[in-house]
Amino acid sequence: MDTDDYKRGLQRWHDKTATNLEELSAWTEAEGLPWLWNEFAGIIRQDRAKPLQAHHAVRQGLRTTPADFEKMPYEKTFYHAHVSMLNAEARKYIKAAATFQRMPSPYTDTRLETLHEGLHTILDHGIILFEQASHCLLELPGTYGG
Repeated sequence: MDTDDYKRGLQRWHDKTATNLEELSAWTEAEGLPWLWNEFAGIIRQDRAKPLQAHHAVRQGLRTTPADFEKMPYEKTFYHAHVSMLNAEARKYIKAAATFQRMPSPYTDTRLETLHEGLHTILDHGIILFEQASHCLLELPGTYGG
């Protein structure tokens, strides 16, 4: 899969329906997240990358001082932390979407909208994150069109 395939995958499930949520969740787990990790590994010039533990992701991704705002976007660990957090949040949405499919609720429309839009937005932000990473780490602005 390349960036265009990833974007087409997201566009395919743009409409907020229960079927699209189920298919988007399955695609995210089977193809979307693995592609993000593979692409991230390429950006940082490694063979593989895997999620950081939550406490490490927060430490390495949270900018707390003016100096952090200046220097952290030029560090690989900053993006590793953010891809790890994106991965963790996407998996929470996948789990919640599975529960949504099994358990009816009087708030079905609201739950569907929240879950679908949340997962879709998280995955869109992966492209934006990679756009910044390719610009700051590889000096290749515009690579991802984010």
